[in-house]
Amino acid sequence: MKSKKILSIVIPFYNREHLISPLFENLQHFDFDDVEFVFVDDGSTDKTFENLNSLMKFQSADTVFLKQENKGPGGARNLGLEKATGEYVWFVDSDDGINKEAYFFLKENREEKFDFIDFNLKQSNIDKPVNSLNISGGGYSISDELSIKIKNNFGRLWTKIFRKEFLIKSNFYYPEYCIYEDNFIPFFLPFKVNKFIKSDIVGYYYSYDGESITRTATFNERYYGRLLTAHYGLMRVKEHITSQEELNIFYEKYVLLFYRNTIMNFIKMAVKNKDFVSNFKRILLVKSVMNNEREFFVKYFDGYCLPTKNSIMKKNNSFFRRLIFSFIDMIPNQKKYIKDIVKIHNVNWKKPIYFKDFDL
Repeated sequence: MKSKKILSIVIPFYNREHLISPLFENLQHFDFDDVEFVFVDDGSTDKTFENLNSLMKFQSADTVFLKQENKGPGGARNLGLEKATGEYVWFVDSDDGINKEAYFFLKENREEKFDFIDFNLKQSNIDKPVNSLNISGGGYSISDELSIKIKNNFGRLWTKIFRKEFLIKSNFYYPEYCIYEDNFIPFFLPFKVNKFIKSDIVGYYYSYDGESITRTATFNERYYGRLLTAHYGLMRVKEHITSQEELNIFYEKYVLLFYRNTIMNFIKMAVKNKDFVSNFKRILLVKSVMNNEREFFVKYFDGYCLPTKNSIMKKNNSFFRRLIFSFIDMIPNQKKYIKDIVKIHNVNWKKPIYFKDFDL
């Protein structure tokens, strides 16, 4: 008779045959009766699924193997969450690592039924551990002050072990047929949290040198998915916000995700690949969509006042970056809108991005 599972570790895979062995070396430390692995092959075209099956013969922990058509990491995580039987769920990337001390901490605190447990992380390019939630260790119940704090900064998602019931009751569902599927989570999940606990344990090991599509220096048109999921995140905020302060927080988050971070990545690609013309066109596209869609959001959040993009950029950038973006702002906008990004996305994926609760 199988024991009741405390933790389900959900890991999506897509063409990762060469990274499976290092991952399994790490996962062997999680050989506990009340832990299960849920591996989801997201339509790989290499030997990922075969290698997973082969290596798991040497793993005694309970394991669920799932295979689906390529829906992106969000679709894989949705399937993994659906099939997970653990009380808590941890979404882990296939090129990262986790610390078994996180399991022991979860076991000690599970009776409190926290919505999530947040751990510190260690990045491969940074010497010191990172507390991405930026609060002290301990248990917390949501107050008005703390609610604003986690809306401002929800921290990294990989460092959190979520209670499955909390996710289900929150109508948690990743967008499918896209990458950057988790952009939307900090826009709505903080509204659902009632209590959580912060641990000072380093629970997650983030491989900055990983080869995932979100980290590569080579452009892929699927990269534009980050714009759609950020746009979706801001739209989803409308049903939850109750104050101008909250809108200011989430519009700032949107501008930084959609505009600043995207354009800075294009600048890095241009320098690294010496492809300035193509990346300039991409920058102009993103800048034009950002500016042209502001009118939509002004009407969408009728009754509130949207902060200006320039005020947000001034607050969140160095002097040098502000100079760069001032130059970009001098270039006339193209007649480009979010629907143009949707068209690019649909051609590349051959399917529209899927949001459970509405059409973009």
